[in-house]
Amino acid sequence: MQHHEDVYQRLRREIDKMPIAYPSARSGVELRLLRHLFTPEEAEVAVHLNILPESVSRIRARLGKNGIDITEEKLERMLDGLVNKGAILTDQFAEKRRGKKKRFSLVQIVIGMFEFQVDRITGEFSRDFNEYFDDSLHRPALEMSTWQMRTIPIGTSLSPGTRVADYDNIRKYVSNLKDGICVMNCVCRQSTDVIGKPCTHSDLLESCLTFHDAARLMRGKGIGRWITREETLALLDRAEKEGFILQPENSREPSFMCMCCRDCCHDLKLLRLHPRPSEYIHARYRAQVDASRCKGCKKCIAACAMEAISMHDRTAVVNPDSCIGCGVCSTACTHHAHSMIRTERNYVPPKTSDAMYQKIMVERFGFMGTMKAVARVLTGGKA
Repeated sequence: MQHHEDVYQRLRREIDKMPIAYPSARSGVELRLLRHLFTPEEAEVAVHLNILPESVSRIRARLGKNGIDITEEKLERMLDGLVNKGAILTDQFAEKRRGKKKRFSLVQIVIGMFEFQVDRITGEFSRDFNEYFDDSLHRPALEMSTWQMRTIPIGTSLSPGTRVADYDNIRKYVSNLKDGICVMNCVCRQSTDVIGKPCTHSDLLESCLTFHDAARLMRGKGIGRWITREETLALLDRAEKEGFILQPENSREPSFMCMCCRDCCHDLKLLRLHPRPSEYIHARYRAQVDASRCKGCKKCIAACAMEAISMHDRTAVVNPDSCIGCGVCSTACTHHAHSMIRTERNYVPPKTSDAMYQKIMVERFGFMGTMKAVARVLTGGKA
């Protein structure tokens, strides 16, 4: 048993080298999560994977240098099996890699292993993940300067004439896509459902979108389904009417977007733990209330996932430190008292997913530490 524990401890340390931290927990729950996904033999192999994708032959050579003799065929079958379990990552479904050999890498806990449990998450995994989130995972996340997701406003909430950057206009982004769009069930809602706490916000389950290579990856794994641009825009219509919060990846060319509810979303739970969520996510918009229109009905308070609205003298008042600029209060207000305005923040997201994760790596490990890790990987070593 001690040998197996050592394997999972070593695997935790390797995953912790990735942009998103995988810290130890007092209870050891982070190791239980790994045991859900890796047998001891698989964990021993995964310890020798890298933070960037590598070929099976390179991985096998590293295993051999560490005394693990395995044929290339068996290794590829094992790695394929781990991909199917959502335990590691492959780039084989990326269009730019078509016709080339498969490559494999470690994957983060979020966004990664947890999200890859969609349509198969168990109560045991969900309970362990929630325990880990509450105990340890949220701590380094709250210290990050760059987060993996950001919030954009519902289009109908914006005041007339408000300038909106293209990367904050998801409808324009979707309309201009040349690639297919994959829609998937929400793993957060599934994770609450399997532990007997079903979502009370909506019965909409298909609320996660992936684009570009991420869409090909998920469909290649048999997850989700292809939908058209028109179907996507109709889904956005429903999400806005039902008060979902739009959270794309924190890049100008996002590879995914989630439509989130206050009941189940771990990202929103994380934001509520922060003393000033608007600063944490560099909110570019915030809600304002026209006091002359407000009737004190409190519908906006019930709708706000961030608890950013309170009543003063029978009029809704928005706390700018807590408002993340989602615009849901505007949808909930039947008296048209709420609208969204631009903040003074000039935050521009990184251009791509790769640029975002490079930025996070530098924030965690410093520029030189990041460059040394990448150099070791590119020359066949371990990060």
